[in-house]
Amino acid sequence: MSSEFGADVAWMLELEGRVRSTPMPSSLDVALLYLVRASLNTKDGVVSIDVPRLLNIVDAARENMELRLRAEGLSGYPVDRALAIYVYTLPDPAVFFVINGLLRAPDRM
Repeated sequence: MSSEFGADVAWMLELEGRVRSTPMPSSLDVALLYLVRASLNTKDGVVSIDVPRLLNIVDAARENMELRLRAEGLSGYPVDRALAIYVYTLPDPAVFFVINGLLRAPDRM
């Protein structure tokens, strides 16, 4: 988060420490389960992510993503990584909106 004096260095260091100390989930599906607790308070109410629906979207997109990566000559690129980018950019459920909002929230840690 930025302030009028630049980056919030204390927050960046805290986040870096937490990221380094958190084990990498074994799969995208496991990582998405962490989003069950993610919700964002907005002026229009609480926005959360429908994780079961999101898991269904990922399952439906997986085979197509594998085919697309192969067609693009990227068969060595991790499918879960490509799907993570896809999930982040979905308009609905708006994963990016909730994650970005939580990262910018004053009480984020």
